[in-house]
Amino acid sequence: MASEHGFELINLNNLILYFSHKGVALHCPLCGSSDLSVQQVSANVGMHIGMRLGSYVNVFKKESIYSPNADQYYLSMVCKKCSNTINIDALPILAWVKENTAVAIGEKNANT
Repeated sequence: MASEHGFELINLNNLILYFSHKGVALHCPLCGSSDLSVQQVSANVGMHIGMRLGSYVNVFKKESIYSPNADQYYLSMVCKKCSNTINIDALPILAWVKENTAVAIGEKNANT
């Protein structure tokens, strides 16, 4: 895995599966629109960080001024109607993906 936490397991398909499994109907809390976008990054041939080719949900890191143990990891969704940005904690999503998706299960089996 390329990143310290394995956030590259969170792609758009896994994010949709996560919200569907949780019964979450996404909408903007300001205007009520369900037309939201998720920021993504693509790993391509020129990247040197060891990620597989493909698109991943962009996970941001907010560093704590007190301790690296208090750093926050989140993904952003942006309302296409009013531009409101919704930040969502990435760690519970990553834990669910690791527990419930075939790609993550395949990686666990390969490492055992």
